[in-house]
Amino acid sequence: MSLIKCPECGKQISSEVKSCPKCGYPLKKFGAFFAIMGWVVAGLLVVSMFSCEPKNQKPNTGNNSGTPSHVVTETKSVDVIEDKWCRGEFGTKAICGVVENNTDRQYSYVGIEINLYDASGVQIGSTLDNVNNLEPGGKWRFHAYVLEGEAVSYKIKNVSAF
Repeated sequence: MSLIKCPECGKQISSEVKSCPKCGYPLKKFGAFFAIMGWVVAGLLVVSMFSCEPKNQKPNTGNNSGTPSHVVTETKSVDVIEDKWCRGEFGTKAICGVVENNTDRQYSYVGIEINLYDASGVQIGSTLDNVNNLEPGGKWRFHAYVLEGEAVSYKIKNVSAF
């Protein structure tokens, strides 16, 4: 048995409980979810290490005001045309939006990376989502799950496409 932090309220609780005794947040349902997210992050790291794409992307400042964020390189144009807070599966917080492929090329991988901040503006984590085979002119609705309960703002830091 070990102590873990409740993703919803932040209280230290036993890893053996099925839900947080303070807020009732269900914990055992997320075992597979966390395992899958770990594999996705590991896969992204491997892909980014071996990517041959040019690294001359303009910075993507992102925001949480609903104003679209934008990424452009010499060979591609991928736009975040919508982003906002929403609720994901199991009632978890998420950042949802739409990414549009404004080229005549299909991308085998598109990923979005988002930093998370607390009320004082300190970064407390990050999240991501990705999709395969985004068609020319296609749109993708992303859902980046937020496990940090104290996150109150976010910035879209990068959109990768290759």
